[in-house]
Amino acid sequence: MTVEPPEQSAPTPNPVVRLPTEQEVAWWLRQPNGKRRLAARLEEREETIRLMVEDPLRHGYEVPWWADARRLLDTHTELAVIAGNDSTKTWFSVKYGVEQLVNQPGIDWAFMHSTQDSSKNQQQRIVWRFLPPEWRALGKVGSQISVSYTAHNGFSDDRFNLPNGSRGFFFFYKQEPGVLTGYKLRGVCADELIPLAHLEEIRTRLLGRDGKILITLTPTEGYTPTVAEYLAGATVVEFRPSKFLPGINLPNMIGAPRGMMPYILKCRKASAAVICPFTEWNPFRKEGELEKLVDGKTTSYVKARAYGWPEKQAGTAIGKFNDVHIIQRPGANSSLVPPRPWESLYPRLGKRGTNYLVADPGAAKNWFLKWYRCVPYLDREMVFVYREWPDYAQHGEWAVPGNRHDGAAGPAQRAGFGRGIVEYKRLILEAEGWVWNEEKGVWDGSKAEPIYRRFIDPRMGGAPVPSAEEGSTIIEQFALENRDITGRGIGPAMVFEPAPGGGRSIADQSSLMLLNDRFDYDVNQPIGPMNSPLWFVVEDCWQSIVCYRTYTGLDGEKGAWKDCIDPDWYLVKANPGFVDENTAAVAGGGAY
Repeated sequence: MTVEPPEQSAPTPNPVVRLPTEQEVAWWLRQPNGKRRLAARLEEREETIRLMVEDPLRHGYEVPWWADARRLLDTHTELAVIAGNDSTKTWFSVKYGVEQLVNQPGIDWAFMHSTQDSSKNQQQRIVWRFLPPEWRALGKVGSQISVSYTAHNGFSDDRFNLPNGSRGFFFFYKQEPGVLTGYKLRGVCADELIPLAHLEEIRTRLLGRDGKILITLTPTEGYTPTVAEYLAGATVVEFRPSKFLPGINLPNMIGAPRGMMPYILKCRKASAAVICPFTEWNPFRKEGELEKLVDGKTTSYVKARAYGWPEKQAGTAIGKFNDVHIIQRPGANSSLVPPRPWESLYPRLGKRGTNYLVADPGAAKNWFLKWYRCVPYLDREMVFVYREWPDYAQHGEWAVPGNRHDGAAGPAQRAGFGRGIVEYKRLILEAEGWVWNEEKGVWDGSKAEPIYRRFIDPRMGGAPVPSAEEGSTIIEQFALENRDITGRGIGPAMVFEPAPGGGRSIADQSSLMLLNDRFDYDVNQPIGPMNSPLWFVVEDCWQSIVCYRTYTGLDGEKGAWKDCIDPDWYLVKANPGFVDENTAAVAGGGAY
């Protein structure tokens, strides 16, 4: 007598552990003892699903992009997962962090989120799920082991101590960055938009420990300073086809295949990489939910929410600025800009061009200085921003996120504040390649770059400054030769012209219109001689790049970023042009 297997209960639905198809069931039932064997197969499926739920660290399903993220973390110190909503980015981040705690005894690892409540609701509950089930059952065991968690309160004291000596900590962006002081971390998983100040503090906590920084966010706030930290000057190394943005070159970058969105990017810092997972790859999302989310929305919304690709903040003043306008700095033996697939479309920055300097003095803050090169191209001329001061690398941000539309003053506005005319002359000359010969007591400009004209904000440039001559202005002071008590010419005469523009700044709307004309091009057409912007910025001019990405102009004359973009307006009003090198002259300077 044959004993039939018991009737099976309804199979557990699961999108990644599939059920046999009708054809497969029919095949099984035709085999010897097929019904029993099919039942055993279904029981195995149920066990697989049970283990996925109860022990996701060891048996959980991994979305395919996780393997690429792991590969990037193996070869980079920092990975920014800039992804669409519900793309499993938080689950990957937490699992990676818990894996390190479990597999590396005695290490400390931090998990960071916006607030304590968001940490408990979105991060701590997932950390709890990924801990090995035998450790979740421990609770608090003496002072050395504590895995105490409740759904309402999260982890006790926002931390846990594991049996292998590893410790996990939870921090929040509402806390000051200094809360991390004293911790010796092996790594950090920072979910949602981490402020730049916290990111910099994390980097100091990981020094010398071969640590990892894993950042996960959806760029709903656009091109923030933290996003710019990874994407400014980055190069896309892999694109993927986009289901909801087909047939268009939507990332607004030259070389992007139509219907594709960026997936993996190489950052300007060799130690960092970016991966942009698509929401449509999440097999656990509810069917039709993403379709409803993007239906009828703008392409900017779809790019951020479904593909993790940030557009500029709403209302940005330089509306078309994007990666097309950012170029790589030529190497020591190269004059091509930029060395990218479309490099042949651009002129040579290093060989021919007319250089300009524009200064925007500040009363209670540093001056902002920008150097430009005007380069001939066919029947037009292009402008390249090729140097700025104060630069980000040495002075930090000119502006940081704040309560105003255009942020708040950053550290660069006051770093080393208090320079006099002679100090600014020295700063400018050294930046341009002049060398002070201490033995001869002269400035040697034999190898300096020629500056054709120098402009200055006419309001501050014409304002009186304290001097031996009553009524002397900044412009007049620069035109004087400065000598020390021994008679050496420590500050050569330097000619600055009042910038045209009637004393207005970029905060005036007509100013923005003129500047935008230089950035303009048809984003839906191929770049070429008849469709190209006329304004570019070299990749290490970080202040200018972030300014172009985020400046709104809505704060008027009080905008924190205004000083960074005012020189552009002054230059445009001066109508810069290329001057043949046979007739060009250096404005100011000279050897003594």
